[in-house]
Amino acid sequence: MNRHILLGVLALGVLAVGREACGVFPGLQMVMHADVVTAAGPKKVYRIYAVFTDGADRLTAWGGSPQQAINLHTVGCVPGSFYQAPGGSNRAPSARDIAFNPDVQWDTFATIGVNVADQGDPFDQTMLSPGFPTFINGGTYSTTGVVFAFAASPQARADFAGDGDPALRVLMMQLTVGPDAAPDGFITTLTWVSPNGTNNNPMGPHYFAPIEPPGQCCVPEGYCITTSGPACSFTWNGLFSYQCPPCDVCELTCVPDIVPHPGNGVVDVADLLAVINAWGTQLTLKVPADVSPPHGNWVVNVDDLLVVINGWGPCPRDKPGG
Repeated sequence: MNRHILLGVLALGVLAVGREACGVFPGLQMVMHADVVTAAGPKKVYRIYAVFTDGADRLTAWGGSPQQAINLHTVGCVPGSFYQAPGGSNRAPSARDIAFNPDVQWDTFATIGVNVADQGDPFDQTMLSPGFPTFINGGTYSTTGVVFAFAASPQARADFAGDGDPALRVLMMQLTVGPDAAPDGFITTLTWVSPNGTNNNPMGPHYFAPIEPPGQCCVPEGYCITTSGPACSFTWNGLFSYQCPPCDVCELTCVPDIVPHPGNGVVDVADLLAVINAWGTQLTLKVPADVSPPHGNWVVNVDDLLVVINGWGPCPRDKPGG
């Protein structure tokens, strides 16, 4: 099975209290769990975990904060939307739900430690803060809400056996996407309790992303995704961008041809206005007007304006779609 894993490098020192270690939270881990076929077509199921080093470490809360919300996205050749199975909800489905509609087991949901509600003791102990929205509708998701469980809940432990996962980690999300997509994102709040009872709140945001985004294409915004060569990485808000080796099939020869998206073969006043109308930092969605550097940097500014001005006129005849 192909596995896409990102371990966020956020190591905390191991604290010793007598002979009892506190454990360590190395970061988040994303695993491509399964390729499935649903009534809505083929899907890829990804799972996001909080990783620990001691079986008694317990994840008690994760999510957003009033200062900074969670941000989740679908990325890839055909980013699409997160999959919401009929009958699913924002938490793990029950065995009864799955029996009624087997596709529900592949739903997109938030959790603390279980992928089926019946795995909890005696039932799923995951709770959501008031106002936590439906999880998830569309391909971009943002909330300041929090997912939490009581520290005494067995499912919150890194060594919880009820989910059948032997690794020292706690499931946080199941994110299901189309066959040519993958999820990425960050959370800003994470609270865990070490074996000696110490509450830990490692500074966020905590990122997860595919090491190798799926497929080989140029998405409309103009950045290149490949399945070979150096690893690709991605975050947003000007911190990072896709960093991939050049691929001949993706290179754009008329970058400033912005509108109508993905271009009409000529750079003119419509493209100039597109830059002006999108001016500023793009926090959650990269826009077509972000053309400088060629694969964008999540900020629309004078650099993008100059690219349009310098490219004024008809595009080269070999422009894709031109």
